[in-house]
Amino acid sequence: MSAAACLLLPSRDQFDAVAFDATLARALGRGDRIDSGGDGRRAQLRRFVRLTPTHWSLAALARQEERGDAAGSAWLRVDPVHVRPDINGARLLGWGEGLQLSEEEAHAFSAALRPLFGDAGFALEATSPDHWYLRMEPGTPLPEFRDPAEALGTDLGDDIDTSPQHRRWRVLASEAQVVLHNHPANRERARRGLPAVNAVWCWGGGVLPQSVQGVDDWMLASRDPSARILAAAADRLDTLPTKWTLPARDVAFDLHRVVKPQAIIDDWVMPALADLQRGELRQQVLDFADGLRWRFERQQRWRMFRRPVQTFS
Repeated sequence: MSAAACLLLPSRDQFDAVAFDATLARALGRGDRIDSGGDGRRAQLRRFVRLTPTHWSLAALARQEERGDAAGSAWLRVDPVHVRPDINGARLLGWGEGLQLSEEEAHAFSAALRPLFGDAGFALEATSPDHWYLRMEPGTPLPEFRDPAEALGTDLGDDIDTSPQHRRWRVLASEAQVVLHNHPANRERARRGLPAVNAVWCWGGGVLPQSVQGVDDWMLASRDPSARILAAAADRLDTLPTKWTLPARDVAFDLHRVVKPQAIIDDWVMPALADLQRGELRQQVLDFADGLRWRFERQQRWRMFRRPVQTFS
């Protein structure tokens, strides 16, 4: 039996300038438009991986994958990042491998921060240069934080939360910025043309879920760190190819971070549609981050009475 493919896409407004050819317009007109019931990046990923309970505790899942010792504690990722001030506030511009952080630099930065977090009652542990964790007691109040991949390039003023629960973490993050800003390792990084490690990003807090399960038979192919953490925990992680490749089993291809919408159409949507029309693909789904889904199946070719649709809106 042939496989199904789902393309996880940015929100529909990102495709406003995309050129639609007659084949795609005809497929949209004959396809099934479905409201998924949930918008946003997290809802999109939850359609393929189910957490019980539903709390977004990716730090514990990542820690379990890396060290296998997440049970019995609560965890929060406090990853090193580069933040750049601008006229309106500040923006997150560097995180993860993009920082090119060495083992020696990570050790120096984390050692400087360890007393700060230790005085607050948290143990700072680094499993790799760009994966830093706080270990804490279960039940420690933790506010919701955006995943760094969601926040890259955005105005950090969007994350300001004036609640007392969030204030504690704002204060800690501000104190960490002072420590990092004055660290001599950043002067050496500047000499080499590398961005300063001048902040930490809190995210993914919580305890290890009771279960993490894939939905139906879907695999999840992604380069996004949050998606990969979820898929690995559910044993559903697959490799994302550089362009459309006919899958041997049901796969959700995560294209959420592709910056050129026309490339998504040319390199993914249209080749997949061609495989569907040849009967080599059972089903094709376009899953947009704003919650709308479009489902294509080969038997829809008989819906000849339906008019073509020239937009995803």
